[in-house]
Amino acid sequence: MRLLIFGGNGFIGRNLSREISRSHEIISTDINFSQLNKIKKLDILDKEGVFKLIENFDPDVIINLAAKTDIDSKNLKDYSVNWQGPLNICNSIIELNRKIFFIHFSSMLVCKMGHIPKNMNEFFPDTAYGESKVKAEESLKKFKNYFPILILRPTTVWGKDAGKPY
Repeated sequence: MRLLIFGGNGFIGRNLSREISRSHEIISTDINFSQLNKIKKLDILDKEGVFKLIENFDPDVIINLAAKTDIDSKNLKDYSVNWQGPLNICNSIIELNRKIFFIHFSSMLVCKMGHIPKNMNEFFPDTAYGESKVKAEESLKKFKNYFPILILRPTTVWGKDAGKPY
């Protein structure tokens, strides 16, 4: 199986890439290059770069972890990578007419802390970051009839080499 990971230099991406590479062929990308973690430098906002990578590698699965994850800004535009990046991936899959399984990492912060949504269509963000993740999820819905999409909403994740959460 061939897997393509966007955001491979973050905490989840580093650990996931390390584990998956033991049994599958992977390419892991990130806006930040890392020789140590064998990360290919690619900005997910580079629509042409995303397209060419998907076209040339021809993955079976794409995992998107690329995102701006702080909650420092109040301006939704500061988090455009969170929705435009996934759109670049999905539009590339459609244009290439591929049936690729797409796994997108969203966030529990599509709802404010303490609010438990009744379903995946209920949103109640209280930060621009949360709003950006809602925008991504809403944007991805239009692609569900073309290829399989799984949206995950992890809570704060921590481990040995994890940085500061939100």
